Order: sequence, then C-alpha cells, then structure tokens
Amino acid sequence: MAISPMNFPRLSLFVAGDIQDQISKPEIWQLLVENGFVHRTTVQAVGFCRDLKTNSLVVVLPKAFGILNREELQKPRNKIDQTYLLVRIFNKIHRQTNLSTQLIASNKPLPQTLSGYDPILDSFEAALKLVQEFQSQGFYFRKVRKSFRDAHSYPINWAKTLKQSNPSLQDDEIFLASSVHIGKRLTLAHQLSELHVRTLREIYDLIGLRFPDEGFEKIGTQPLSRTPISRIFNLIEQLSHEIYDDRGQFLLRAIRAYLGAGQSKYSRATETNPLLVYSANFENIWEHLLRDQFGKSVPVPSCGQWFPYPAETPTVGIQPKLDGYCSLERFGIIFDAKDYQLTNQEKWIGSASDHYKQIIYRSLLERQNPQTYYFNILMFPTVQTNNLFEIRGGHCWPSIPQSIVFEVAVDYEKVVRSWLGEIYLDKKKELFNLIQNIQVFQARLLGTQVT
Repeated sequence: MAISPMNFPRLSLFVAGDIQDQISKPEIWQLLVENGFVHRTTVQAVGFCRDLKTNSLVVVLPKAFGILNREELQKPRNKIDQTYLLVRIFNKIHRQTNLSTQLIASNKPLPQTLSGYDPILDSFEAALKLVQEFQSQGFYFRKVRKSFRDAHSYPINWAKTLKQSNPSLQDDEIFLASSVHIGKRLTLAHQLSELHVRTLREIYDLIGLRFPDEGFEKIGTQPLSRTPISRIFNLIEQLSHEIYDDRGQFLLRAIRAYLGAGQSKYSRATETNPLLVYSANFENIWEHLLRDQFGKSVPVPSCGQWFPYPAETPTVGIQPKLDGYCSLERFGIIFDAKDYQLTNQEKWIGSASDHYKQIIYRSLLERQNPQTYYFNILMFPTVQTNNLFEIRGGHCWPSIPQSIVFEVAVDYEKVVRSWLGEIYLDKKKELFNLIQNIQVFQARLLGTQVT
C-alpha cells in the first residue's frame, strides 16, 4: 500500500488479555467497555472498535501478540499488516455462513458524523468503501465519442464518410459503399476506469477476496506499485477537473484517500461496516482454524451413562467432545485450542480442567483404538517463532499412567496465512516433526525409549 511510513495515532493496536492499567488512555478503555470488549478489568474480545467522536479505530489483536513489545506492535507497517490480516480472517468467517453468527458479531452503529483526518485510518476506511461501492455499482464505465462504420443507429459523420468512401453517381442518386457514424459508447478504456480497476485489484488482494473480473481480465492488470505515487496523484488531480458525475468524483476522492493523501469524507452517510466486527471469544475461531488445517475428522469417544436412583436403568450420560484431532500413521494427536497470553515456561498455562479433559479423552480413545498411540496437546497461539510448533513443556501425574499433557506454542501467523491460502505449509511434515520432538522430550521425562 502506498502509505507514508509515519506514526498515525488514530489507528491503535491492543492485545486481548491486556488489563486496564496497560491502556494509558481512559477514553480508549471506556470505548472498549461500551462496545463489549471488556470483561471485568480485562480486554477479552478481538476485532475492530470505531470511535466516531475522535475518528479513531482501535484494533484488538488475539492474545498471541501478548509476548511482543508494545512499541514494536505500534510500528506503522505492523499496524497495516495485522489490521488487514484480521480483516481477512473475519471476512472468510463471514463467507462460512454456518460459523459467522456463532463466532463474530457486528459493531453497533453510532449515529455520529465523522471528523478529523488520519491517512492510515482514512485509507482503511476508503478501501472498505471502495469494495462496497463496487459490489453494488460494478465497473466504472465512461461514455466516449467514437466513430463506427455502418452503425446506422448513430448519426452519419458526412465529412469522414465522403473522405473515406468512394461515392458513385447513378442517375440522380449517390451511392456509398459504406458510411461512418459518430456516437457515444460505454467503455473501460478510460484513465479513471483503469485506475479504479487497478486499485480494486490491490484491495481485494489485501482483504483476501477473489476479484470478480470475468470478461475484463486484461483491464487494469498493472500493479499500483509499478507507478510512482506522484504520477497517480497528478492523474487524479487532472481527472478531477475533467470528470463531474457524482460517482466519478466519489471514486477520485476515495482512491486518493486509499493511497494515503486525502480525506475520506466522500460521503456523509453513517452506516455500520460489516467488516468492522469483533469476536467475544476468539478461542472459538482459533479452534476452527486449527481443526480446519490439521484435522477435520474428529473421533467420537464413547458416551457415558447415567444411572438414576433407584431404578438404576442407564440413560445417556456425558458425551465427550474433542476440540480437534489429527492422525499420522500409528499416532493420534488429541488437541485442545487455547487462547491465553503466554508467559515464561516455568509454569503451565492451561487450566486444571483443560488437563483433566485431555486425560479422560485419551483414556476413552485408547480403549476404542488400542493400536493407536495418543498424545495430548494444548495448542496456544504465538508469534515470531522459528518453527510452526514449539514445545513449552508437559504436565503429568506420575502415579497416573499416560497422564502427560503437552503445551505447544503454535505460530499464529503461519496457521492463519495457510488457512487463508496465502502460503503453503507441509502439514504432514510439520506434524511428524512435532511428534518426533514430543517423543524425545517424553522419553527424557519418563526415562523410557523413543517408540
């Protein structure tokens, strides 16, 4: 994106799990409270919170980013990258309609007029507005005057017709082999039309959508980055004196705002943007991502039984529900997606109930499939890791066989970008390496041989 590398205070990034004392501005804390992001004294929701009073956008990232230095997180490039990455996540969840209502909610509309000006914030807003406008209006066609041969629905251009045709005189009539007509036709062969398409291609790529260019695949294919930004701004300035229709003027202002050099006050209408949403429980999304990437087929452990007193006739009891499961050869990984901020490795992070459930799941599955060797893993999102999976440690009760539960940090960005189809992960290789490392670690803990 062509945005000047400056620090723009109206776009602020925070991390779920932050407490009130970590947010220095009381007005931002109050904004998060009013929009349902806070539980007691902790920020819990993940997503976007827009304050129309100050024309600011607060982005709350998942707890995976809790390990980062906050100054590092506030760098402009990180702001842009992580804001759009979160947009792409929510956008894909939106498209998976069976999950959308369960995992995310829209921000409530605030009937206030936008004020202020900030290049990055306006750029982000303009990008979303350009997509919405295109989805409702389509491509921007311009009417241009053009000559057509033998197009009899248009008026004849007599000067060109007589010049280009050889008339023949028969009696008192003149015959023309062909005629040239002048008229107006809708076309995309216009500078603004092409700039519009080039901008849309870049925005669609940023938010993870396929650009619907059927029939116009060859229009606007040159990336915006291939043209000096000053040349684009000069073109916009030139076109602003030539184009007077409302839509054309809107597109010029919106594209200029998207490129970071103009205000996005192209519309006074106030509405809630469907992409500015939040999730009150991002752990559900993290669980969905892991299950979608590493194992969609989850085995169902046998159901428990309930014996009412005094009849003692058994009825259906507790039905265990695994968050996720993946298998590789003779190994099975029972994993539970957890969304906690990671601290030092001197202490486990998962709750006691997390560990209890894992041991029960393993015990039930071992009885159903004794030929499979199971591992229990709690998977926590993190960032800036060398490997996709990094073992944090393991907890067990020495007196209970097979009670070890491993805690593994998983690279959030790699998983997300793979889920979005932006990078390729050799999942089988990654899982095999994880199993090998766990086996070695487990053998050291328990004094056994690697199996």
